Amino acid sequence: MDGVNRQREEQWLCPVCGAVQENHVYVCEECGYDRSADYEVFRTLVSVEGTPAREKEVVRKFKQKNPDGSIIIGEKVKGVWNGPFVKKYPSGSFYVGTYVEGKAQGELKYVDKEGKITLGQWHGDGWNGPCREFFPGGSIMEGEKKNNLWDGEGKYVSADGSVLTANWQEGRVVGKGKISYKNGAFYEGEIEDFRAAGKGMLRLPGGAVLEGVFAAGVPKGQVWIRFPHGGEYRGEWRGTSGGGGVMEGTGRFCGTFDGSLQVIYFGKWRKNAMDDSNGLLEIYTAPGEGVAYQGEIKGAGPTGRGVLYSVREGMKDPIDHEFWNKNRLKSRAVREAEQLIRRGLDYMRVTLICLEMEERVTE
Repeated sequence: MDGVNRQREEQWLCPVCGAVQENHVYVCEECGYDRSADYEVFRTLVSVEGTPAREKEVVRKFKQKNPDGSIIIGEKVKGVWNGPFVKKYPSGSFYVGTYVEGKAQGELKYVDKEGKITLGQWHGDGWNGPCREFFPGGSIMEGEKKNNLWDGEGKYVSADGSVLTANWQEGRVVGKGKISYKNGAFYEGEIEDFRAAGKGMLRLPGGAVLEGVFAAGVPKGQVWIRFPHGGEYRGEWRGTSGGGGVMEGTGRFCGTFDGSLQVIYFGKWRKNAMDDSNGLLEIYTAPGEGVAYQGEIKGAGPTGRGVLYSVREGMKDPIDHEFWNKNRLKSRAVREAEQLIRRGLDYMRVTLICLEMEERVTE
């Protein structure tokens, strides 16, 4: 009797397949079950009296704790993971998917500890195929992944409503991308971190086209703007996120209207309006022929101290040193010059209306 008891102590019964194993063996030789694993049987083992369980392909659910602290809850067939599973990590992240012969395959869901959700195809050892990612802030990325990295054509929808379409290679945008903004603006150019970065073109909501160098989604430094009704601006621009911004800083506006009237302003700008204590405004009716004003300019035109010039053959001749004084008699030359300036400013105002529309949209 003591010999029989001793023999039983030296053997153990595999709870998965029912095979009898020697006590010094920790892995079942029949099904591969590791008895050192921390597990719980969630469903009663199914067997028929007189028939060893290892001969029946019964499905059993287990909870297994791994050395890295993760826990797998799923189904096994003959000791091998097969079927739906959940794998949870101590950090709070987890996978939900399907095991095929011990490996995750097909549609898989992953939620990381920050709350980002990845849904897509898992093949081999990683994400391979169509995938979507949902970020905690509300942004969404969708496209193809290869070896866990975005690869191919993809689309990124940010939380502010802008939409980026581009081609990815090894997780980075290659070539140029396109961004459509919620306010109606449209960008085409270089991309970094899902935003405009590098050389690019921005079509503003009012129809003006801006070209320049972008950083973190907004133009930086000098820009070139072409207006839909003629005219251009080269100078500084204060960009805002979402494809908006205003002319602000030093810049030069130039436009030709009615085929011959040329308007030029060089000076400082504030919120798309002239704002300089010593700006230069020139109005020409023909090459080298017209009027010029240099002095204080704010908003709609000259105001405060300044000098009015008559321009003939490119030479400036001062005709009024008290242009700021409205309560005085004016010569005919001064009155004609003022009329020409008002005419030029009217054209400028019409040209810049598209930027006024842009400012109202972004405020």
